[in-house]
Amino acid sequence: MDIHLRYLLVFILISITSTFGCSGDSGIEDPQPELDPPLELPFAGSENQLMDNFRTALEEMSAEAYSKMLHVDFATFLQNSTQLTYPSLGPTIDRAEEVRIALRMLSGQQDLTNAGLKATQPAAWGSFKAMFR
Repeated sequence: MDIHLRYLLVFILISITSTFGCSGDSGIEDPQPELDPPLELPFAGSENQLMDNFRTALEEMSAEAYSKMLHVDFATFLQNSTQLTYPSLGPTIDRAEEVRIALRMLSGQQDLTNAGLKATQPAAWGSFKAMFR
């Protein structure tokens, strides 16, 4: 048998076995990433439990749990100074906007920006602590 014919046969055999041998179906399933179970919060039968649920949702960074607690008619009433600083927001933020903000805030991604808002000086920590008294 001619040497060229041998090389040709070897090449054909390798091509055939590599084509069928690498079909991608090895019978072994790729492990699926484990997803965190949904955050289960107790029924908010009291004001204290409701606030505890909000705190837990925010501490656990669960936008889903946070959004489930918001009533369909939820609205955040903005202070006059906020309305003057950001007139495009209007006097309130509705539930849809609040959920959008929560998703962005709790996503864990950095450098999410909103072209309509500009960065301002952060509030002093003491003002935040006063909100939870």
